[in-house]
Amino acid sequence: MITVSCLATILFFGGWLSPFPRTGLWAWTRYIPSAAFAIAGLALIVHGVRYLTLLGRIVLPALGLVLCALGLLFSRPGVPDFIQGPFWFLLKIAIFLFVYVWVRGTLPRFRYDQLMNFGWKVLLPLSILNVVITSLAIVWTQR
Repeated sequence: MITVSCLATILFFGGWLSPFPRTGLWAWTRYIPSAAFAIAGLALIVHGVRYLTLLGRIVLPALGLVLCALGLLFSRPGVPDFIQGPFWFLLKIAIFLFVYVWVRGTLPRFRYDQLMNFGWKVLLPLSILNVVITSLAIVWTQR
């Protein structure tokens, strides 16, 4: 699933590029990775203080401080451009994995014969219809 998520991210979702344009109006989006790390760090600190065990009360706020420090480091000049690629790539992979697991857990499993029937009786006629409609549209626009 991770390999498919990586390939789908590279091939269909823009890979390591940000989904936002790099124009003046969208300049603030360069700081989304640093804000995400800082917010995650603050959430870990808050939840770590309310944790039940002593280990959780020590480890979670320490990890939260590390994430807040990374968020501060990533907001320094020159660093946001360096962290953009890995951040957006991993975020897109995480979103694709979430959807993958969600769909797989929600939809029922089909038997092999059901999938073959669906492919031959539904998808093949739809694809032939798509080819016919596309060719008619091309012929119609060239007149």
